[in-house]
This record gives sequence, C-alpha cells and structure tokens, in this order.
Amino acid sequence: MLSNRRSLVCTLVILFSSTTLCASTHAKPKVGSPEWHREFDRKQAEFDRKFDAAHNKRKAAKIWPSTKTVPTKRTPAFNAAAAPTPLQCLLAFRKAATTATSAEQLLPYKSRVLRENYRTAKGWGSTYDNLAHDKSIVLGLYRIDSIHINGDTASFKVLRQSKPGSNSYSSGSLTMKGEGNRWRMDSYKDNINWVGMPAASSNLKRGFPIYLESYLRRLKHAQEAPKSEPPKLETDAGADAEPTEQPSPAPQPAE
Repeated sequence: MLSNRRSLVCTLVILFSSTTLCASTHAKPKVGSPEWHREFDRKQAEFDRKFDAAHNKRKAAKIWPSTKTVPTKRTPAFNAAAAPTPLQCLLAFRKAATTATSAEQLLPYKSRVLRENYRTAKGWGSTYDNLAHDKSIVLGLYRIDSIHINGDTASFKVLRQSKPGSNSYSSGSLTMKGEGNRWRMDSYKDNINWVGMPAASSNLKRGFPIYLESYLRRLKHAQEAPKSEPPKLETDAGADAEPTEQPSPAPQPAE
C-alpha cells in the first residue's frame, strides 16, 4: 500500500515536471520515447531514495510508537464468593469518579481489557478525554431497572441523565466483568434517547427499579450504624492497584 502510494506520487511529480520542461525553449525527449522512459526511471529512483531516507530518519527518531507486542498479563480468576455485589462495585466506581482528577485514578475500577486499551491508546498519543467520558456515564446514572448475572458477567439495564438537571435521558446497557474478587466496569452503550424521564416497566423483578439518589441516601443512613470491616481485597496479580473506594454494605432496594 505504501509502495503503491509512493509510486503514484512519484508518477504525478515526474509527469508534471515533464510537461513543464517540454514547455520550455530547450528540446526535451518526447513523452513515451526511450529517452523519456530513461529519464522517468532516473527520477523515480531518486524519489524512492529520498522517500526511504526520510522514512528511516523518522523511524530512528522514534516519532512513531513501537509496534512491538507486549505480552498480555493474565487476568486473575474470578472469585464470586469473595466479591461484593455488582451494584456495590458500581457505586464504589461512581464515588471515586466524583473526586477523580485523572483517568488513571479510575483504571482500577475497569476491566483488564479497558485498562490495556487505555494504555495502548496513550502510547499512540491519543488525547481523548477518558475522564470526562467516564464521569458522564457513572455520575449520570439515574435509575437501574435490572441486574442480570451470568457467570463472570453482570449486565445492567439503566437510565442515564444526559446532563445534571436536564430533562434528557438515555436508556442503556452497562456491563461489568468479574476479575479477582471484585466486579469491574467493562462496557456501556446508549440504546434510546428520551426527552423527559420514561416510566419504568411494570414487569421488572422485585426490588427494581432502583433510583440511585434515594438509594444512596438510604445507604448513607445504613453506614451510620455499626458495621463489620469489609474483607480485604486481593491485588490484581500485582499488576494494578486495587480501587481506593471499597464497596460498602448496601441496604436492600425498596420494593
């Protein structure tokens, strides 16, 4: 592909040069003649030499990031028995996002795939604002309509407020993956945009929907009562730090 592009550019340059030179007062080889082809080949060889020299110079200066494959670290096996609930881990992520000042501070709350994607993108010079994106998702969560757990995957159906205080909402799907002894954010996707808050379905399971603001107020009230110290969380195979915000014991959702 690079070679084809280079040849096309070289051809255009030579044709332009030939046309310009033929318009001059000096006699030049006729286009298509053997002399013209020899001159064409000479100029293409010169162009290739300069192109390769510039390419090697950029490569030597490491202007382009290395494409060397980095061995992927093994994701620790999920210990569901030792893990807090997916909702508790999501709320811990949400609490951390309220005070986070950099995207790196939220990496421990994300799945290994998201962490590796972030580091790869940074290595390529990405300037995408991951922190603003993360905050818009977790701080915008308004209502949880369902949580379905299948093995090491927890799927949420949620309603997200587009902006604080706005009348615009999006229903979406949020996924968390079990890694080690906790659940971590893995993906989010908006499904339908709404003007005005849509009513919750009448077919939801017992305990749903969960309105996060009122739920967090009850959670805060429950935390004022004496509680046992939460279990110590294992490290992620020594590779990444554990979240600083530990999931707190949560009250049961109101019926």
